[in-house]
Amino acid sequence: MTQILRDATGMIGSISFAWIQGSDLDNNAKQWRLVADVLNDTAMLLELISPLLPAYFLFLVCVASLARAIVGVAGGATRAALIQHQARNNNMGDVAAKDGSQETLVNLVALLVNLILVPLVSQNAQVVWSLFGLSTCCHIFFNYKAVRSLCMTRLNGRRAHLIVEHYTRHQQILSPKIANQREPLFFDPVAQRIQLGASLLQLYAVILAEEATPADMQRAYFSALFSHYEMQDTTPGLVRSEPTTAVDAVLSQLASQGWSPTVAQYYDHGYRVQLEDTRKKFN
Repeated sequence: MTQILRDATGMIGSISFAWIQGSDLDNNAKQWRLVADVLNDTAMLLELISPLLPAYFLFLVCVASLARAIVGVAGGATRAALIQHQARNNNMGDVAAKDGSQETLVNLVALLVNLILVPLVSQNAQVVWSLFGLSTCCHIFFNYKAVRSLCMTRLNGRRAHLIVEHYTRHQQILSPKIANQREPLFFDPVAQRIQLGASLLQLYAVILAEEATPADMQRAYFSALFSHYEMQDTTPGLVRSEPTTAVDAVLSQLASQGWSPTVAQYYDHGYRVQLEDTRKKFN
């Protein structure tokens, strides 16, 4: 029964997570990659302590199974997104093969280290837990540094927010390198507040027409960001300008700073409105 409940929890969690957050995995690949690594270590910890807490064994293994299900979805999806980013010469197959070989090599080295360490420390629980804690902290730290080192040239909500914030204060466009270094890896309230292609029932919604193009979505998102700063930011010395003028200025300078303005990764709810040509009524 425990096995059935654990597997069922993982399956339901995997389906639910893909349904709720699937569209956001491409937009925020770095963030979800780091979340997947943290959840993977958390699931491992729960599985290790579950035999020590018999009263909570079923609950702990189900939570661990749920975490691993999220890791499977988020890790696989973000891996594909990051491979696409690294395939600068349209060589996704080559990059994917080398990424898989690198992972296999790391697992092989880990296996050899385990063969040496396990006979030496298996009888000392304190040493085992110390090594687990140390390796887990190192794993999270190095994965954080790896994610932070990525320099994505495609705009998403967080990077667009940083560009607009910097432009309103200094009238300069951030380069991809600086924007990626400043990009929050966990939470950005402004980027999450603006909903692109949202329902008319939502506040802070950016309504898109049925025929909206990617360029229209790019302009709409930047317009919403500039409007947000016009309403919310009261910092002394803030340079203010007409939102339309500021949007035109930013969009015209993105390519020269190394961004890919024609390809953006914003979370799109998918709602569209059908606009009727009122001119036909008067002809």
